[in-house]
Amino acid sequence: MKLHIATFLVLIVSLVFGSCSEKRKKSSIAFYHWKAEMNISQSEVKYLNDLSVEKLYLRFFDVKWDNEKQQAMPISSLEWKFFDPGKSLEIVPVVFISNRSLEKLRNNLEIDSLAKNIANKLGAMIVKLDKNRFTINELQLDCDWSSKTEKAYFRLIAQLRKHMPDLKKFSATIRLHQVKYFNNTGVPPVDEGVLMFYNMGDLSKENEKNSILNLEKAKAYLENFDVYPLKLNVALPLFSWGVQQREGRTVQLINDLSEADLKNNVNFNQIEAGIFKVNTSAYLKGIYVYKNDKIRLENIEVKDLKESVKILQKAFGNKPFDIIYYHLDDYIVQGYDQATIKSISEN
Repeated sequence: MKLHIATFLVLIVSLVFGSCSEKRKKSSIAFYHWKAEMNISQSEVKYLNDLSVEKLYLRFFDVKWDNEKQQAMPISSLEWKFFDPGKSLEIVPVVFISNRSLEKLRNNLEIDSLAKNIANKLGAMIVKLDKNRFTINELQLDCDWSSKTEKAYFRLIAQLRKHMPDLKKFSATIRLHQVKYFNNTGVPPVDEGVLMFYNMGDLSKENEKNSILNLEKAKAYLENFDVYPLKLNVALPLFSWGVQQREGRTVQLINDLSEADLKNNVNFNQIEAGIFKVNTSAYLKGIYVYKNDKIRLENIEVKDLKESVKILQKAFGNKPFDIIYYHLDDYIVQGYDQATIKSISEN
């Protein structure tokens, strides 16, 4: 009888924990939108709805240093043209803050003034949104702060919270090193963080294979997730680019570049896997490339995204996290169908 009871208890525990584990595998899906114009096509809307997306992270504007005015200012505001989601959708405004703009702030008065300017700018943009279609509960700040700017950035966040008390949540983007070394880098005074699980490699290195998603490098930073004081969600990349190099030096990035753009083009010759040489100077995606330049293609394979989710689940100790894909675009919609996105998110 005791044996039967023990077996029964083991079965119950297995079912309970198996059920919890199954639940942890499923992440809600959201997207970043990082364009200058808000003009989402019907194909993109269908894509979002088919994936049951309920939250969209919109880059509202940037904060950068203005040399002429000698102050940090909101610039490059999102121009809203058209977007009908066909249902109620939560919008999360995202403000990118350059680290340089924080370095230039000289005192608390300038920090507090910037916070007020950001809040006023956000308020003016939010009030124009259709309240029947869009809800806003959260503000996200995107900044790769440093030891020099930690105090200024954290004070800026605290001041923003005072100016925008109606928001239920503040979140901030977090880099891998800011989790591993959080005792040194500090933890921003927000409610949640979003781990930016991309842009890991060194663009400047000629022998870099993929600077967007380098899992070997990432694994070296997957520490302290069990003790990191903020709840974390995860941002995964869905973009590609070409790295234009000249005489071993990185010149610039060519966004949304694919192998098809180069393979069937007489101006380019593939010299090794993912590397093309320019045979004849020409325009490529609107960018002029010179003869003998090299183009290194960097893209994201589905298997690497699935592997990313697996290693993150292990690092998180199976704590749940949502996935935010960067970013929503017709080019991305064509490259990653709904079934693929679901297979990654439910990995």
